[in-house]
Amino acid sequence: MDSNFRYGVFRVGGGTLCLLSSISSDMANNKADYQIDILYSFSTSPYFIDRIIHPLKSVNMYYTEPYRKIEFTAKYQQQERVYQLFVTALKAIKPIIARYDGKMVNVKLIKSAKEVIKDVFVSLSGNTINISVDSLTRMYKSENTSGNGNIDRSNYGFTISTDDNKRLDSAKTIETISEEINYLISEITAILNDISFKYDKEVEEYKKLKQAIKDYEQRFSNRLRRYIRID
Repeated sequence: MDSNFRYGVFRVGGGTLCLLSSISSDMANNKADYQIDILYSFSTSPYFIDRIIHPLKSVNMYYTEPYRKIEFTAKYQQQERVYQLFVTALKAIKPIIARYDGKMVNVKLIKSAKEVIKDVFVSLSGNTINISVDSLTRMYKSENTSGNGNIDRSNYGFTISTDDNKRLDSAKTIETISEEINYLISEITAILNDISFKYDKEVEEYKKLKQAIKDYEQRFSNRLRRYIRID
């Protein structure tokens, strides 16, 4: 029995909706014999219909091009914006670190940082300064698809260097901040390249890889492929 659908939803007695991992060809053709791999029962509440069933109707369409590219672009454009906020905040905190050279690390440092850094949250945990964004800023929404969610990274932190007396060493800390800024800029550049140039190239290379795997599987028996591995 061949499986026609990766996901499917159907109604059984008592008004229960069930989610299948696959539907066999016989079941799809309404014949008596069919196979169900995995079956879960769900409520038929409006929340379930709106949040689960409706997205599943287009699941096969959504997880193909160009819908995946739309989501990828939306997600990583937002990630790039957040990284830009981190870079701006790190640059703004440099002169504040210099002002507190030789002083004990405490909340006064963070209070001074908050006076000049407005677009992100700044907090202190031990000797680590954390920078983060709010829940709306870390979310992305992919237009024309059901794809939405959170970016990969919505917080950033760096460790304050101190001397033997646990007083702030501004020179070493500023050096650390500069390294973090350079890293974030490299990530921003990589993201922009992925969105603008590399996404379509990767898709084409993946198609070639899938075809090569298919050709390999057709050339050799399953007996050989079970025993021959290059790990």
